[in-house]
Amino acid sequence: CWDAASCGARPHQLKSTASNEEVMPTDPQGILGGEGPFADFHRAYVPHCSSDAWIGDVGPKAGGAGVSWRGVRILREALRHVVSRGMQDGDLLVF
Repeated sequence: CWDAASCGARPHQLKSTASNEEVMPTDPQGILGGEGPFADFHRAYVPHCSSDAWIGDVGPKAGGAGVSWRGVRILREALRHVVSRGMQDGDLLVF
């Protein structure tokens, strides 16, 4: 979305306030399951749609759009959480 009207018109399930599953199912035939190349990787689920490619940090009055884009803050906190759970320097992060 690009302004308050377009964000308000999105389907409810696309808004970050929609309920999300805590457990992520894995397709056993997919790249994260079974013999896939990422089968042994840890995953972090960030159940938020930032609508800004995780780079925004502006409030509703900035630029006159009437909405906040705080993707960079969401991403920063997600990374802090991953680090608190054991990610270390030298670990590979695929985003």
